[in-house]
Order: sequence, then C-alpha cells, then structure tokens
Amino acid sequence: MTLLIRNDKMHTALESTEDFVNNTIIDLLSTPRFGPRQPEWDINDYDYIARYSTSNEYIKSILAGDVEPRYYSVTHPFGEEPYGKYFFDRLPYEFDEATTALYNPKGFVGWHNNDHTTGWFLMFTYNKEGHGFFKNVNPNTQEIVRYQDPKGWSWKNWYAGNTKETEFWHCTYALSLRFSWITKFNSEEKYNKACSIISGK
Repeated sequence: MTLLIRNDKMHTALESTEDFVNNTIIDLLSTPRFGPRQPEWDINDYDYIARYSTSNEYIKSILAGDVEPRYYSVTHPFGEEPYGKYFFDRLPYEFDEATTALYNPKGFVGWHNNDHTTGWFLMFTYNKEGHGFFKNVNPNTQEIVRYQDPKGWSWKNWYAGNTKETEFWHCTYALSLRFSWITKFNSEEKYNKACSIISGK
C-alpha cells in the first residue's frame, strides 16, 4: 500500500519529534533480549549473530523448515521516555497498542513474525544518518524485500496474522542510530481510518 502523508498534524508530529530527539540527551544503552522467544547467545558472537539473524540465508532456512526460528534482538524500548511519549501524544489518529525500539549503531532485530500479537501495524522510523535496513518476506510471493533506510523519516505498514498464509516475517539492522515508533490496530476499520487521516482523504 502506498500512503502519502498529507495531514498537517502528522507532518507536525514528525518534524517536532525530529527536533525533540536531536535536542535530547538519549540513553543509548541497548541490551540483548532473553526469554521464552529469545535464546541465550554469547555477546562475543555479536557481529556474526547480527549478520546471520538478518540474512536472507537464515529466513530461507526458516521457511524451508530446515532450522527452528530463534528470535535474536538487541534494541532498547523507549516508549516511557519523554521522546517516546512525545510522538505518540501528537499522532492525529487512534490506535490500540504502541511499542518502540531504539537501535544504537549495530542494533538489530533478527527475522521474526508477529504471530503472538496479530493485527494491522503502522511503523514510523527516524534514522539520522540513514545507515540501516528493514527486510520482510512478501506473504503472497515469498519474495524477500529489502528497504534501505533513508536519511530522516520513513514508514512501513503491514498486517500480521497467525497462519502460514498471513504471517509477516521481517527483520531490521541499523549501522546508525535508529528510532521506531509502532502503532497497532486490532481492527481493519480503525487501521483504514488512520490511513485515511494520514493521507488527508
């Protein structure tokens, strides 16, 4: 879906958040996530894990059933920080859930899907230098698509289900400081309304 941002409040939210972030002292601490979905791994293997877990080779092995999916991640949630709340408070649309991820240089989230939290998603990303990427598997064609981060703002949208046909595999790797604000919608109606507001329809 191509979505042009024509809403003045949305433009203001992006521009003012960029100013806020660039004039705020940010805690750049990011840590590996470990838990039921995140395996233990050796931090000395950082560069290898970062590259392998975001590689085309790894997702092809997952989709072929050759390896068990393991969710590797080194990011920092910042939703409770002033610069996290600042953006969400200025959005011109309603949403059901929100999450954030700060990627310090070389931060990453390996290939994963959202089968544990299904719904429609809008993600707005700010990368000051533009060194990073977002990749996903097209659910219809199984093509691996890579989006290079531009310098400044970009956005992505997707639907994530919990069936083979609707799962949405994606990953991110950032060589420069990267912030993502993600809003989730539990109904397609609310999602479509948000898209209409953003595009000025």
